[in-house]
Amino acid sequence: MKLFHCITVLLFFTCFLFSVNGQKRANKSLSKTCKTNSISFACPKGFQIKSDKSNNVFVAFDIKNKLGIYAFNPTVSLSDQNLIDETLKTTLQALYSADYNDYEWKDSQDFTDDGTWSKYETAKFAKVGFNKNKRQTIHLQVVRLKINQKDVLAGFVYELKNGGEAESYFRNWMGGGNGDASEALQDLISKITGEKQTETPGGPPRGLR
Repeated sequence: MKLFHCITVLLFFTCFLFSVNGQKRANKSLSKTCKTNSISFACPKGFQIKSDKSNNVFVAFDIKNKLGIYAFNPTVSLSDQNLIDETLKTTLQALYSADYNDYEWKDSQDFTDDGTWSKYETAKFAKVGFNKNKRQTIHLQVVRLKINQKDVLAGFVYELKNGGEAESYFRNWMGGGNGDASEALQDLISKITGEKQTETPGGPPRGLR
């Protein structure tokens, strides 16, 4: 009787372990590939996917470092401004439940003189935004890529300050980088383009080749 009981317990734990491992493999297979329309790439590690399946903009958020990344490959030709508007509208809504027009924006000189993020890069810019209603100041970087005649916009965004000091922080912004955000964007671009990082991660653009 004791032998039968032991065998039963052993079979139960064996089935349990197979079930857990099977679920882990299933979850891994479901989350390993991300996409924006016709562009597929390996999902960045450590990020929670925030994109709504009904739209075409990839948006993800790193809870630990409190930063978001995004990418968009439009299915139709868009002007530069429409491409940016479509990307940031979806991104800010997904991450902060806010609209691009809810922010007052000003240009930031971060990364403008630091070389290129990728050999496919055609343009880039950085901005700082202040949302009066949310009392929030954010910083974002946008990089435009051209890959096999396909337009791709990729970037990062993170909160600089919230609360009563947010507006003065915005007004007095003198620039400044975020190593985690830079590294996350470089990793995202490398996953999209297939390029490899050529220098030590961290800091401003390091050049993918």
